[in-house]
Amino acid sequence: MKSLINTCIHNPLKSFAIVSIFLFGITLTHWQIQRGFLKLNELTHSPVELQDSKTIETANHLDKLTLTGQFLPQYIFVQPRTNKNHQPGFQVWVPFSSNGRHILVSLGFQEAIKIPTTTNIHGTIHIVSSPPFRLENNSILGQSPYTVGQLDLPLFRNLIHIDLERYVLVLDHADDLSLATNTIDDVLKHFNYSAQFFIITSVICYYMIRKIDWT
Repeated sequence: MKSLINTCIHNPLKSFAIVSIFLFGITLTHWQIQRGFLKLNELTHSPVELQDSKTIETANHLDKLTLTGQFLPQYIFVQPRTNKNHQPGFQVWVPFSSNGRHILVSLGFQEAIKIPTTTNIHGTIHIVSSPPFRLENNSILGQSPYTVGQLDLPLFRNLIHIDLERYVLVLDHADDLSLATNTIDDVLKHFNYSAQFFIITSVICYYMIRKIDWT
């Protein structure tokens, strides 16, 4: 302990480096643990049935919602892609107007674009955030259907000049290929990462401490 105190006094730069690396590693470890528990909560989430789009909050992620209104087929967003069976088609999103609010609805993968005519829909709420990186060619401007590279609510709002809600409603039985579905492997992966970060940080700090001249 005395030699450690002497090092902090006589080698402040080395001490600062060790503490910085340790805090950085602990931060990464904590981040991965949080991610793991977040996905675990989503995996074990018991959905609640909601009837009013005005009450949607972050905590309602993966809850169920029933809406009455109409689709706005003049605004269609499509993402060309293949499905799990490697069939070519489109991921399709269309705004839905309900009680003065506009919700982007995912119709899932379609081989040919087809918009439902129903006025009553039911699906799962997905709270989404802006993509970390916006693709330069994310949208081909022009007339609907708009070809996009990714789900990007802020971009969609600016493109059609409609204030879309900050969540997407995935219709029942729709297979949205752009929204990840968590599995137990995804949860364990984050806990594994957290353990790796902690072990690597501990080894680096131990090595630096042992190599420091304490005299």
